[in-house]
Amino acid sequence: MNEVKLQKRGKIQRYSVQLVDNPSINSGPLLTVAEAADILRVSSSTIWRLKQSRKIRFYKIGGCIRFLKSDLLSYLEAHAVDVIE
Repeated sequence: MNEVKLQKRGKIQRYSVQLVDNPSINSGPLLTVAEAADILRVSSSTIWRLKQSRKIRFYKIGGCIRFLKSDLLSYLEAHAVDVIE
């Protein structure tokens, strides 16, 4: 556990936080909504809809929404339709 100190209204408050080591975050650059739409070959509004319904994983950095290519490919693989022989 790490301790974080925040000052609020002149008072310092201490919070204990646990940092998570997430190796998937290190798997490539973060993509914008437009870049994610290009990869999946759908419109930007489709990406926003998938994000809103939490069907694709995303990262919120400040006010920006970003995606990892590996997460987009995982979504694509999860929605693959098997062939019938």
